[in-house]
Amino acid sequence: MFERSNWPEPLPGRVLSIGGHKTRKWKVLAKAHRRGRFRLGPIVLRSGDPFGLFGTEARIPSEALLLVYPRVVALPFWTLPGSFLEGNVLTGQRSLQSTSMVMGIREYRPGDAMNRIHWPSSVRHRRLHVKEFELDKTADLWIYLDLDGRWHHGDGEDSTEERAVTIAASVVSKALRAHRNVGMVTNGHRAEVLHPDRGSKQFGKLMQYLAEVHAGGTSTLQETIVETLPRLRRGASVLLITPSLDRAWVRPASTLRETNIATQAVLVSPPIDPDERDRARRRAILGELAVAGVPSAHLAAGAPIEELFHDSGAALAS
Repeated sequence: MFERSNWPEPLPGRVLSIGGHKTRKWKVLAKAHRRGRFRLGPIVLRSGDPFGLFGTEARIPSEALLLVYPRVVALPFWTLPGSFLEGNVLTGQRSLQSTSMVMGIREYRPGDAMNRIHWPSSVRHRRLHVKEFELDKTADLWIYLDLDGRWHHGDGEDSTEERAVTIAASVVSKALRAHRNVGMVTNGHRAEVLHPDRGSKQFGKLMQYLAEVHAGGTSTLQETIVETLPRLRRGASVLLITPSLDRAWVRPASTLRETNIATQAVLVSPPIDPDERDRARRRAILGELAVAGVPSAHLAAGAPIEELFHDSGAALAS
């Protein structure tokens, strides 16, 4: 008996002796070394006589889907970004996040949740309109995960893609445990926006997304920051995770800080020895971020993710 699946490592088959009308049960243990969505099955049964003269085969079409979340590591030196706003009173600012107070109606924009549509206004104006809600001053944390395929290199766990996803998943876990609203923006093929929320439901939503996301496309981090800036309310916090050595994204990152959006950045290096030109570009980016008041950390090839921000002491100040 054996099975046909897309599991990264072949699962062991088994040879059994089963009498008529009998049942046999067993367990197969397998470590999940790679995130993603996998199919287990179908199962193929082959039987025959001891001499190999007669044989038959049966295919059991039953399949199971298995979703493997990305790895989560402790981040003892990364401190949750602070907010430029304090307290738990209403801000007078608008958002699509549900609260008890509806503040107004506006036209639908791509990415708005369908359950926020205000149908009476949409019918009256003959265009989709959505409800906006008044928020308290609890800061949202937005994670920007740069998936521009031109900057990602390497294979397996040492690739920039896997290390960046691991950082994002670890930040999601730590921030949600601290009862923060966490959202995510990714780029690559196009900008994807997952709106901030908190709790176990949001953890599952973000981890499921990270389980299947991959680098690709040419949408830049710079373009994505500029495109999504109107979605960030004052007092929000942003963590940028990128392997990009294109200095063009530093200016929008500085703009976030200037508009009272607390900002951090993590620069992820590929698992190859950079040449002097790339080292100079990385130093220039980290220097410009420091001048702009944006705390940053560099994850060098082979460096443990758990040590992020150890040397920078980069708790984000308001």
